[in-house]
Amino acid sequence: MSSAPARPDLRGAFAGPVAALASPLGRLSLGVVDPHHPGVAEAIAGLLVRSIGDARASRGGHLPDWLVDDVERNYISPAKVRSLWAPTGHRFGLLRGGELVATVHVARAHDTIFTIDRVRINVSARAHPGFKPERYHHVVNLSVKHELRRARLATAMLDGVVAHFRGLFDGEGLWVRADPPWHAGLAGLGFAHDPSLDVFLPAEAERTAGLPHAAFNALHACDCAPPAPARPEALAGRARAMREQKLQYVSFSRAFEPARPRAPAAPRPPAEGLAGDPATRERYASDWGLVRRRVPLAVARPESVDELAGLLARASAHRTPVAVRGRGQSAGGQSLAEGVVLSTERLAGVVHVGPGEVRVRAGLTWAALLRELAPRGLYPPVLTGWPPASVGGTLSAGGFSKGSHRHGLQIDHVASLLVVTGDGRRVACSAAQAGWLFEAALGGFGQFGVIAEATLRLAPGPPFVHVVKARVGADPAALLAALEAASADPATYHVTSFAEPAPTGAPGWVVVQALAGEREGPARAPALAPAGPPSAEPLADYVAPTRPERPPGPALWLHLFLPREGLGPFVAAAGGRLRLGEGDAMQAMPVRVGRARRASLLQGVEAAEGSLAYAVCLTREARGRELARLEAENYELYDVGRGLGGKSCLQGTLPRDEAEWRAHLGAAFDDALRAKRLADPAGVLGAGLGLPGAGE
Repeated sequence: MSSAPARPDLRGAFAGPVAALASPLGRLSLGVVDPHHPGVAEAIAGLLVRSIGDARASRGGHLPDWLVDDVERNYISPAKVRSLWAPTGHRFGLLRGGELVATVHVARAHDTIFTIDRVRINVSARAHPGFKPERYHHVVNLSVKHELRRARLATAMLDGVVAHFRGLFDGEGLWVRADPPWHAGLAGLGFAHDPSLDVFLPAEAERTAGLPHAAFNALHACDCAPPAPARPEALAGRARAMREQKLQYVSFSRAFEPARPRAPAAPRPPAEGLAGDPATRERYASDWGLVRRRVPLAVARPESVDELAGLLARASAHRTPVAVRGRGQSAGGQSLAEGVVLSTERLAGVVHVGPGEVRVRAGLTWAALLRELAPRGLYPPVLTGWPPASVGGTLSAGGFSKGSHRHGLQIDHVASLLVVTGDGRRVACSAAQAGWLFEAALGGFGQFGVIAEATLRLAPGPPFVHVVKARVGADPAALLAALEAASADPATYHVTSFAEPAPTGAPGWVVVQALAGEREGPARAPALAPAGPPSAEPLADYVAPTRPERPPGPALWLHLFLPREGLGPFVAAAGGRLRLGEGDAMQAMPVRVGRARRASLLQGVEAAEGSLAYAVCLTREARGRELARLEAENYELYDVGRGLGGKSCLQGTLPRDEAEWRAHLGAAFDDALRAKRLADPAGVLGAGLGLPGAGE
């Protein structure tokens, strides 16, 4: 039986002083290593080849395979590690025990440019003015062992280079030219982007990741605006270049000496614009669910986008945790914080109603928006079932209810957003501009920034709906058939279902179908056999009902998306746990599957775009029952749902740690984390959700 070859011990490879660094993995050793020491070049090449392998198009990356092959052969092979840039740079190695776990190569002199193209290698910056910022050392080959990438090793290594080896360098900082998708990671490591130094290729260059250049550029666009761009004249044509050319490299720098001291680690509130009196703090210490309680340090209620941006910039500088709160309709403490609760309630109002769309401030409630739209007969294609909630709040949570059987989620019908990021930047974004942030903020639960304004698409609505209720019994197959029949009816405006108590056995189901029509009657006969005569309601009244009073005590919510084949088994399993009519309720609603979202925290089930999935919502009031036991049962039901291919809708009350986020997001985890690092570099937003913060 063969065994893996022993890993070489590289502790003898250091060519000079060694710095000891603390880390979550224990003691690490950092220093310049000799690339000719046995095993060093092979270990470095192994890290670099594995890192760039992620960028292969055949693995879902952004680089053509031929280009990755070329880089592996001509730039990062063991032979090239020993020869290509070794004479002009310091090769740093970070070791855990005798194993190399991270590396970076830094130019010895600030005047050196490692590479401009295949021919110009190890050249003087004086011969190429404007190529990089003056007096900054070129950095290449920054890589961390894959399995350890959540241990902040790159941060420790770069901080260690600056703290312990500053004397090796005659310049003022570090500079790196990187591929656009690596923007977020470098921002998380303390590098600042200077768009004036970015490199564009002509339109005839090979497309990246199969995308047109404009689409690729927009996906990685940003609004970075350095106070002193190196080449301000280059910014004038940048917008046109983003549309017509290929963004090949982005330019990042990190000064050795920060312009101001680092913010203290201990949270403290920024002073301006906050209410810290006990009565105000107490009012914002709980939400709709009443199962979590956190008394905030202070409450912020900005009245303008400028005030909102200033608050977030100061919170980021002071590392103060912030929870974004719309109208306090969250069920599991998502809008609570021990730092600052940032309420958007005063950032409300309709900005503009135009042909086919409306622009609103995100703190506006849906009830207020619907009152504004009703006289025009125009409505968003998908409406929430919670009119007292804010527009920004439901867009952060995805949003589904009326219209979802045909049009999916609310966030599928947003034209554009104005988002204020965690560090106070204002970013106007859409699918075509700063698409990475647009995708992350919709269904992002306030983790990536605060939605300040939203432009929603509108469509005409019928003047009346006629509500039909049909009892389909306890058979899950009958429930599914009724929901699908109602969803397929072209006259259906809304369809949902509710479990009702049964004297014995499984609960029965009532399916509700709302048909479009005039006052006199529906546009066509219902697809369901009604249990009684339909009730006619003006659409304006139907879409904005009065929300029921909040339960008098704590209540637990469990929200799941389930694939078609999972609905029946799940409702059968859940029905035996519920006390219907005694504070428990279960609702099942069809939701049309939209496109997959790479960075959004809201992930749909594995199903074909355009097919039906089902949102199942369980409400369980404590009413004398032990809350911890109810939560444990909800975890069990959550596991049942996951085993059936389900996904959490995230609005419920289950807390999550990093492992659960990984399981929930799957292949989208790294995309979400990159967006988090870029949009919230200090990691101040949404600490209560448990998503890993900024940095590596």
